[in-house]
Amino acid sequence: MATLKVAEVKRKLNCISVFMQIRWREDLPVGIVVERKGANIMVASVESGSMAAQNIFPGDVLVDVNGREVNNNVSAAKKAIRQSIIEKKNVVLKLERDITPLKMISTPAVDVLAILKRQRGFWKRRSKFEPIEEEGPGKPKRVYHVPNVESEPLPVDDTGKKLVATPSRDGGTRAEEPVETAEEEPATEEEEF
Repeated sequence: MATLKVAEVKRKLNCISVFMQIRWREDLPVGIVVERKGANIMVASVESGSMAAQNIFPGDVLVDVNGREVNNNVSAAKKAIRQSIIEKKNVVLKLERDITPLKMISTPAVDVLAILKRQRGFWKRRSKFEPIEEEGPGKPKRVYHVPNVESEPLPVDDTGKKLVATPSRDGGTRAEEPVETAEEEPATEEEEF
């Protein structure tokens, strides 16, 4: 059973209205802290791990509770939420969220703009190609096998040397014989400065 359900989303020019139905459970807090900011009631913070943690964000404006507007009265909004939870075990909140329009960071290159202009609305056009799965009118095309096709071998290294196994990077494996190393020169006591 879902504890929080986004019931409806309405988009305006720079704002999204989100209707959320919260079904209260005793083991989970609702998890929002609201406060008055100017003429609005805003979500000040959201508890992590609460019901509201994934869908309600700080800065969201609380517009109404169960269809009743909350006009700048934080205590009335809190009381309406608590009362609804006590009576019905759920509450419907309408929140508004400001969204900033996306800005173009840089203009695309001229060739990219030409491709975009030429392909404008490509997803609306019907494809010129027919799908393979569908059978078209007429008989299927036959594919013929041609037995006498000439082939040309690729040039290779004809030195005749055997391939040498490349040793592993960690110094070899246990199956390999130990590598004989040159005798090290004894260290001299003289050091140059």
